[in-house]
Amino acid sequence: MRMRTLVLYLNTSMARAILLPLAGLAMLALAIELREKAASLVAFGGAEAVLRYALLALPELMVTVAPIALLAGAVLGFAILARRGEAVILRAAGLGTLQISAALLPLGLALGAGLHLLDDRLVPLAEERRAAEFGGLDAEEGEARLVWLRAPGWVIRAEPLNADGTALGAVTVFGLGADGALERRIDARLAEYHEDVWRLSDALETVVGAARSEALATGQATVAWRSALVPEDVRALLGSEHVLSRADAEAAIAGERLATEPRSVYEMRAAHTLSIAATPMVLILLASPVILGSGRSTGALVMATVVAAGLGLAFVMGKGLAVALGEKGLIEPSVAAWAPELVAILLGLWAVLRAEG
Repeated sequence: MRMRTLVLYLNTSMARAILLPLAGLAMLALAIELREKAASLVAFGGAEAVLRYALLALPELMVTVAPIALLAGAVLGFAILARRGEAVILRAAGLGTLQISAALLPLGLALGAGLHLLDDRLVPLAEERRAAEFGGLDAEEGEARLVWLRAPGWVIRAEPLNADGTALGAVTVFGLGADGALERRIDARLAEYHEDVWRLSDALETVVGAARSEALATGQATVAWRSALVPEDVRALLGSEHVLSRADAEAAIAGERLATEPRSVYEMRAAHTLSIAATPMVLILLASPVILGSGRSTGALVMATVVAAGLGLAFVMGKGLAVALGEKGLIEPSVAAWAPELVAILLGLWAVLRAEG
């Protein structure tokens, strides 16, 4: 019973220490975001638009600042326990540093589940809604933007003409064979989405042969073209970010939905949404040696804090670098997603054992 009370107190204390920096950094990031866009938002829809934009931007900002906030909170929480002498009570109850980290497993799992939910579910939903409502907010009038999209058997190049994604200009559709070779091409002045079909105006269809190309249809008033491309995909591209859930990334890999990026980007996204759930527990482990500053000099506590913060920052930066390399296809995505966690766990165990002597 006494041990259960100590574990509950430890988890509660560390939860407060971690969640406060997370909320603070998220609000700071949101304030910076709104400061840059406030004038446009007020002109767009008044105070209501500002509030809607803030609510839709907050999930992504929380995921962005979460690693630094988790690290700062974990280091701060362990430092407070050490400074107050409460760590002495925990160690007198038979809890070593590794046992204290293990006792924080419920908190780490809860934070990991929450971070995964934010990254995999809430961020894609919020970004899709933000693209639909505010996609054209920052677009300069008359600005042309060609986008490339990939669907099974097709590659599409076009210029979005409106914010809702139902009109495209300067459309070129490249039809690919099973071996990836170009088989046909359709050029159109305008494409408009109506009743689940794209209507191509002034279309020219060309079939590519082994030695020549033949124009089959020139200047037709309207040509119906059915495709996996839907206005939602175009709106997502017009937004500041195009964030997919793990399920959507896997669907793009399987060719079940439109792809706008190389395959490695979707593989990295699918792997990263799972590995991000382990981030809180890894950072708690890296910060745990700070608690050994209990009963020692202030210099020893400061040194333990600096070492823990350095290891945590190295993990956060290494994770970001690995994800970037995985998206480029330079590292196997599953390796890029999980290798930083494995290395950080080994470093954390080494730091604890070294600190305990």
